[in-house]
Amino acid sequence: MSQKMGGYRPIRAEMNDESKGIEKAPEGLSAPKYGRIEIDGKSWAFILDEPEEGKATLYIDANGDGDLTNDPEVSWMPRKQDSFNTYNGTAKVELSKD
Repeated sequence: MSQKMGGYRPIRAEMNDESKGIEKAPEGLSAPKYGRIEIDGKSWAFILDEPEEGKATLYIDANGDGDLTNDPEVSWMPRKQDSFNTYNGTAKVELSKD
């Protein structure tokens, strides 16, 4: 996306317990937080499942249909920094959606 957008631009996304706009979520979520990524007036729902034990997983509704079970897998990798984990990843979304 950085090539289409003309460079890297961090995007802040608030998360909460409300699954507004999500019609179907992946099974087996244990500690989900919900939010939306907004770019140029368009938005995509996401779920960050971050259990106390185990690996965090990020899901993005790349095609904007409200179903987070039919989208490409998101790369979401931890990196240990002192006593904390930070995460970095990549995902593709459909920019041409209405």
